[in-house]
Amino acid sequence: MIMINQQLLDYIKQQSNEGASQEQIKNSLSASGWQENDIRDAFSVLASNTTSRPYLSASATLREAWSLYKQRLSILLGIAAISAAFIMLTAVVSFYASILTSIMWLLVIMASIWSQIAIIYAIQDNQKGIGVFEAYRRGWHKLFNYWWVVFLVGAVTTGGLFLFIIPGIVFMVWFCLAGLVLITEDTRGINALLKSREYVRGKWGSMFWRLIFINLYFLIMVIAIIIPFSIIAALIGGAFIGAVNIIMQLIVYFVIAPLAITYLFLVYKNFRDAKPNLVFSPTKKQKNTFFFIAMLGPIIAIAIIAYVTIRVGTYRARSRDTSLIRGASIIRHQLMLYRLSHGQYPLSLEALFSEPNAITIPSNPEMSHLVQYQRISATDYELCVQLETQEDKCISSGF
Repeated sequence: MIMINQQLLDYIKQQSNEGASQEQIKNSLSASGWQENDIRDAFSVLASNTTSRPYLSASATLREAWSLYKQRLSILLGIAAISAAFIMLTAVVSFYASILTSIMWLLVIMASIWSQIAIIYAIQDNQKGIGVFEAYRRGWHKLFNYWWVVFLVGAVTTGGLFLFIIPGIVFMVWFCLAGLVLITEDTRGINALLKSREYVRGKWGSMFWRLIFINLYFLIMVIAIIIPFSIIAALIGGAFIGAVNIIMQLIVYFVIAPLAITYLFLVYKNFRDAKPNLVFSPTKKQKNTFFFIAMLGPIIAIAIIAYVTIRVGTYRARSRDTSLIRGASIIRHQLMLYRLSHGQYPLSLEALFSEPNAITIPSNPEMSHLVQYQRISATDYELCVQLETQEDKCISSGF
């Protein structure tokens, strides 16, 4: 099987479309340092791929995914086992060292991404029979680039969702193959997103259905598993619920996740092979447009989080102020009753609430210092509350 650099193939396609002859293209590539054998093989591959392959249905792709999953079962389970073991270790460390929780869960995210890349390599190079550690080794070299592509896809999709939702759905479908483009073709960054869009171009609805199909399939699978286990848990008791949770996690780690990646890889391969003569030459304007949308997404998300945080803080402050004012009114009424009973105001609020018939107000340690009482004389006092959303209020016997 001939392995040709995808950039070399793209260059030959682009030059051919622009009217350059084979001789001109060969001379240009030779001058750039390409070997004659590589150039000849590239032209041979392009000549053999002039006819596009038909698009497989979602169900046919799923059957092929199951077949490939079974063929590479031991490797995929090994990759998933390493990832699952690391996640469990992280949970244990975080439990005993809570100060490391944020760092450990960040490592979990990176480990999950690393395992995804390893699965892609294990599927892509299945004929070479690479093992678990070789898949992880290859994945290590693409870890940051893959993370960056995943971030860009998420950011662009988020930015599109903020542009009245529909653009976000369109972007999600366009760019769903970006990570696979990076791994298999070494097309990086925003270029990976744009090339994914080119593969999906003209087939957006078909790709959308393929994504919906696999999610519905996994949903039905999970429901089919949960229902009988839930019935058993109801019959045996609550102790079995924990076992159900563990079983579901194992199914996600060892079946759903690797099978989903396998399915998406086959979808990508099918869409790529259906356009063998695709010429990919993104413009600077295209790159800048989607990069702007990618940056817009996190900015808007942060702005919304900040706004909600401020609004929630303001609401809580107003609620505290309302509680303080209501409490001050109750205390004022109690003070009036105390004077009618004793002929004078109490020396302190503690003395007031120690009365047998006094209404007990629950004490909030965070708010108790915001209420200040001072007896000015036997017939006068000042009661002040410190408020957050308005000026402090003080009342006295003449209020």
